[in-house]
Amino acid sequence: VTLPAGSAQKTILLTYTTAGGTASASVTVFAVPGASFRAEPIPGNPLTMRLTSTAAGAQRWEWNFDDGETGTGESVTHTFPKKGRYAVLLTTHNGPCRNQARETI
Repeated sequence: VTLPAGSAQKTILLTYTTAGGTASASVTVFAVPGASFRAEPIPGNPLTMRLTSTAAGAQRWEWNFDDGETGTGESVTHTFPKKGRYAVLLTTHNGPCRNQARETI
């Protein structure tokens, strides 16, 4: 099944015939979401970053900031505990499908 561009899911109807008759079932097909993000510092606070998903097709977003903290949402603001490098992980979800992007900031 090919999903139309920009579609997150599509329900298709399967119909089959046997000697005993005809039966139908609906099946929902989900697209794997994209996974990418951008990180922007908040002016005046070098430890605080605004992280925004740039991924298409996601319905849910989970963030791991690599400092013991997590967050949810398409865009989050996070203050890191100290200067350093953090491998931020974004996990995107669309139904049962997921994808991940990691970027060191």
